[in-house]
Amino acid sequence: MAWMISEFASVGDVTVRTLRYYDKINLLKPSDYTEGGHRLYTKDDLYVLQQIQSFKHLGFSLGEIQNIILQRDVETEDFLRQIHFQRELLLAEQERIAKVLSHMDEMTKKFQKEERVDVALFSSFLQTFIWEKENKEWLEEHFSKDSVQTFYNNKELKEKFDRRFMDVIGKLKKYKEEEKDPIHYDVQVTLKEFFNLIEEVTNYLDTPQSDIEDIIQKSNLPVSEFPALFTTEEENYIKEAMKQFNN
Repeated sequence: MAWMISEFASVGDVTVRTLRYYDKINLLKPSDYTEGGHRLYTKDDLYVLQQIQSFKHLGFSLGEIQNIILQRDVETEDFLRQIHFQRELLLAEQERIAKVLSHMDEMTKKFQKEERVDVALFSSFLQTFIWEKENKEWLEEHFSKDSVQTFYNNKELKEKFDRRFMDVIGKLKKYKEEEKDPIHYDVQVTLKEFFNLIEEVTNYLDTPQSDIEDIIQKSNLPVSEFPALFTTEEENYIKEAMKQFNN
């Protein structure tokens, strides 16, 4: 029995495009061709296709699958080593997916009450979750480890700070977009909220704010691992507002 490529695709539960690609890379070539040059697949080809699908199910790449199939039989120890390695890769991917789902849930919770979502702000806060482990390790290295752990372990407290922080950052971005004068009352009040929030965080870290600034300057802060919350224009706007705030 022989199938044309479209028939074989249906039998094997793959696309015609996939079969053409497998043929191109010599992973699965048709057993025969019609007089008109059309591919013909047999039961033996289906047998090979099922092998490919089995190893794809385990997460092996097409190149790895090709090597396995070409060997036909492999030393048990070598084969199980490959299976174990693939299992470790899948576990790592499972952990990554679990983290992504957790981040989605966290970000949904934080933004669900907003009328509109500032994409840049969303991205910045998402970065805080992506790099949370590294950020926490950096804080523990430079501040009281017990204070940092207490802060991170108190999820209700941390969520409260995150919400307030996001609210303040969002307001400052909005004022800049509206071109509101830096000396405007709303801007100055929001800036005061921002500094009050920073002061509260430093109190939880049990470190004076002046010491924190000194630590940051001397610690080769890994900038790429900490979210950039403002554009250059927004930073300049806030600096201008701070001049008025300090007067």
